[in-house]
Amino acid sequence: MKRFLSIQTALSALMLATLAAVERESITFCSYNLENYLSMERFVKGSREPEQPKPQKQIAAIIKFLTQIKPDTLGVCEIGQEADLMDLQRRLKEAGLDLPNFEYCHGGDPTRRLGLLTRLPIVSRQSVMDLKYKIGDQ
Repeated sequence: MKRFLSIQTALSALMLATLAAVERESITFCSYNLENYLSMERFVKGSREPEQPKPQKQIAAIIKFLTQIKPDTLGVCEIGQEADLMDLQRRLKEAGLDLPNFEYCHGGDPTRRLGLLTRLPIVSRQSVMDLKYKIGDQ
């Protein structure tokens, strides 16, 4: 969603600045929109069903794609609850991509949040939880 672009860009810039302080080693940073990795109303077999998780087929495709990239740090948007981020982290680890450190934060959307998974230590946490921005008249 366009309204997450500025938040995701800011998160990316912050992480890149932090990573620049790491000794000169090759670092792969990936920013990815998970497209509603959360429980929400979804169509299931032609009817609307409340509180349905992201379909397993879609999750498998995400895991396959991300494990091929092998990022050292992964910034994601459109993640639901912290438990959803932990689910993604667990699935990646089971597929061979261990990103043990994380940051989970709120964005402008109360349902779709931001997350960061990294193999690197997080040495400072300065996530902004009350970020406000304006797009047009909103």
